[in-house]
Amino acid sequence: MRNERTPMVDPTSADNVQNGVDRRADEKTADNLSQIQEILFGRDRRDIDRRLEDLDEVLRAQIKELRGSTRKQVSVLEEQVNTRATALDQRVDTEVQDRAEEFAKLSTEMGQTFEQLEGRFDDRIDRLAEQLREELTSLREHLDERASELSAQLESTHDRLENAKLDRIAIAGAFRQMADSFDDDSTPESGS
Repeated sequence: MRNERTPMVDPTSADNVQNGVDRRADEKTADNLSQIQEILFGRDRRDIDRRLEDLDEVLRAQIKELRGSTRKQVSVLEEQVNTRATALDQRVDTEVQDRAEEFAKLSTEMGQTFEQLEGRFDDRIDRLAEQLREELTSLREHLDERASELSAQLESTHDRLENAKLDRIAIAGAFRQMADSFDDDSTPESGS
């Protein structure tokens, strides 16, 4: 009888070979799953990403435009207020000068008339000051309304973007669930 040796098989090398085969099968399955996802949802996902980027660009442009427009409007309003204030100052200065001249001319002859003119002058100043206050109040209210409108528009746009972002997160979750279910379906059952 011959003493024949059977080759010894290293059990760890067999496990390594099996692990390598399993790993390659998992990678192939993952690649196939990625390809299926790309085929089924790739265009939609790219379209959604593009739309979100476009919406973000439009929003940024609108915000920039609104800021510029608001700055211009505020600048124009400031110029108008300054112009009116200057005109009112000039009118008041002119009135003061006129009244002072009249007072100098008539002071010796008409003490009583001086008191009447002073009363009328005070009334005019009060009316002009009241008009100016009313115009300033009106301008402030207009600016506050405009700021509120712009804030509401900005908030609305922000909410739309936030909703779009949440929709994108929900779609990603759905993709993850589908991928997990594909993984679960493609995993070989033990004992098969």
